[in-house]
Amino acid sequence: IGKTFSIKEFVSNEYRSYMYINFEIQPDKKNLFKGNCSADELISRLILSENIRMYPGESAIVLDEIQACTEAYSALKPLSEDRRFDVICSGSFLGINLDDDDDHLSPLGYAKIVQMTPMDFEEYLWAMGINKDLISDVRTRVQNLERVDDYFHQAFTKHFRTYMVVGGMPAAVKTYAETKDYVKTSDVLQDIISILKKDTGKYSRKAGRTKFIFRMCSINFNTVFSISSTYPAAVPRCPPTAAYNKPCFIIAYHSANFNRFYTAKVHPCCIKSCGLS
Repeated sequence: IGKTFSIKEFVSNEYRSYMYINFEIQPDKKNLFKGNCSADELISRLILSENIRMYPGESAIVLDEIQACTEAYSALKPLSEDRRFDVICSGSFLGINLDDDDDHLSPLGYAKIVQMTPMDFEEYLWAMGINKDLISDVRTRVQNLERVDDYFHQAFTKHFRTYMVVGGMPAAVKTYAETKDYVKTSDVLQDIISILKKDTGKYSRKAGRTKFIFRMCSINFNTVFSISSTYPAAVPRCPPTAAYNKPCFIIAYHSANFNRFYTAKVHPCCIKSCGLS
């Protein structure tokens, strides 16, 4: 979702200098955090390794893919207490990747966690080149329960339907904005899903449950689900006990002509019969 790009843009514009370490691309850098080192020792190692001039109060340390180095995660506390340099980290699946080893120091209380999410509908409209003042005006009217001009209502509804298909992943949005090609956009989405599935079990011994959710919720974006107008009858009925004994998933799908979008609460017992397996 563009974590690395966003961080690099930020530190390039807001700091006099910065050092960047990616533990996936540079696994040897993990050795810099080995041992019970003080913040002063860690900073000396980092500066010597990266050979970058750092200015107290004006420079930042960027640690990317930190889930690959639990020692670096533990070092956030002493580095934060040192206060010479801001430390910015990013990672994926942190909730499952950093829970396996309880022997490492937690930076709880010394780190502010910011969760990045895919682009929302407004950000999607920005990417499509829609005037921001117009977006703001429509948003204000909707919030105030005021009438929206029919022309703009139809235009924004059309964009929303497209957004439901393209989604909010920056790479997919960029591809669609440049090509307006659903097939190419779908290829990008499939690549993202494949990478996510692969990365799910890369670091954690407890990733089986996450993989299960991916298998159950993964939708083939190349498939168009044709749902009849009698939509409720088209979804198989679950056994009466299913709602109480089994988890359920919210599935979003569209009709063949892209004129209608639906969401359905589907139980695992219905996955195959719905054609979603």
